[in-house]
Amino acid sequence: MSDLDSSIELDIAAVKKRSIKGVFSLVGRTIFIQAISFISNLGLTILLAPKEYGIFILVSAITGFLTYLSDIGLAAALIQKKEAVSRKDLVTTFTIQQSLVGILVIIGLIFSIWAGNIFNLDQKGVWLLRVLIISLFLSSLKTIPSILLERKLAFEKFIIPQIVENLIFSISVLYLAWQGHGLNSFTYAVMLRSIFGVITMYLVSPWKPGLGIDKQSAKKLINFGVLFQLNSILALIKDDFMTIILGKLLNVTQIGYLGWAQKWAYLPLRVIMDNVIKVTFPAFSRLQSDKQALSRAIEEAIFISALLTFPILTSLLMSSSSLIGIIPNYEKWLPAYSLLQIYILGSYVSSVTIIITNALNAVGKIKTTLKLMLLWTSLTWILSIPLASKFESLGVAIAWLIVTASSLLAFYIGYKELKINAVKVLFSPIVSTLVLISVLKFLFTTVEPSNIFTVFGILSCGIVVYLITSFLTAKDRLIKNITIFRSSLK
Repeated sequence: MSDLDSSIELDIAAVKKRSIKGVFSLVGRTIFIQAISFISNLGLTILLAPKEYGIFILVSAITGFLTYLSDIGLAAALIQKKEAVSRKDLVTTFTIQQSLVGILVIIGLIFSIWAGNIFNLDQKGVWLLRVLIISLFLSSLKTIPSILLERKLAFEKFIIPQIVENLIFSISVLYLAWQGHGLNSFTYAVMLRSIFGVITMYLVSPWKPGLGIDKQSAKKLINFGVLFQLNSILALIKDDFMTIILGKLLNVTQIGYLGWAQKWAYLPLRVIMDNVIKVTFPAFSRLQSDKQALSRAIEEAIFISALLTFPILTSLLMSSSSLIGIIPNYEKWLPAYSLLQIYILGSYVSSVTIIITNALNAVGKIKTTLKLMLLWTSLTWILSIPLASKFESLGVAIAWLIVTASSLLAFYIGYKELKINAVKVLFSPIVSTLVLISVLKFLFTTVEPSNIFTVFGILSCGIVVYLITSFLTAKDRLIKNITIFRSSLK
């Protein structure tokens, strides 16, 4: 297979077919991975103290900062590019990115002790930071093979390295924590994940690395890539860098509470939204010459993501208080329960607005999303620090909810720029969710579950009601999507 096989031009029918297949392939993969991660995270939050969990969240945020600085959006530029991708494009991207990563890794390792002193990390925390920095370099090696797969919308192959990585990390970190290695469990597991991830990616998508920079290619890619990456850097400043600052305002236990709440509240976004975005970005890019087909595709993406995400968020929202009391050694997370509720409420909005901003990026309206990200980043900094100083972790969650609410502006922009009617396609998911909330509230109040099996039994009854309501309120749309999905499997 040549490097340029990923540049095959796809017609609209092929894009639709591969996109639907890609979404379900990735969602299926994610459900499997999240089942493993769920067990792993549950085990870790039972075995580890909130302080140790908080250190991992804080250190991950520090290395996340380096991750964004190491990329100037060239990978996204290659995926979004209308024309066929050449060997020069790939080599130029690889050379520039590896140069940036190499410099940042060296700087990060040199200043790791200094960072440890700033954030009061012990020796174990510093070594975890160093391993995460090294894993940044290993992860960057996967960029070009990933681009080759995404250009072809070959997500059935793309999922294989991700499955390997997550299995290696989840199993090893849980086993090591069980053996009493504490924070070092993360350190060893991260290194194992990174090594096996690179090896698997190159087996799935072979590519012969090369060094060199073609000026014309670099100029075209950077024109889009820099603006795209500015969005990512602003997101970094809004989220990960804010976490770093909060590491000085709050103690690591409070950071642990925030990390725990975010971990569970973002779970549906990781299961559904990450995969929808992964598929729709290249798919929308391929459709940008056909405005009508593009609008329909965006609306279907919004419908599917809401249809799948809303019931998971609702189930988590309605069952979390019962589960905290049932799961052994989980009462220690009770102070974070209100945080979890707030982050779940915001995730309803995020699950939709992410689709719209992703579509704007895919069709080259990068300046529009840059303005939105500037707004959200400014609001985050204006609100988070004073609210955190007064209300600690609760203030951080409230600030996040306010910022998330402001993202509803994306609905108007989507209607104006992309001619999509998000409110119309959300009617069925919203109605079905309201019915689900009513049913679950009645069942949890009536039954008062005392074990996890009863909780899942109640949730199962609620999901059945949700599916029936969804079918009654969106019969034609559901049948249409099921038909497309079945044809994509042939």
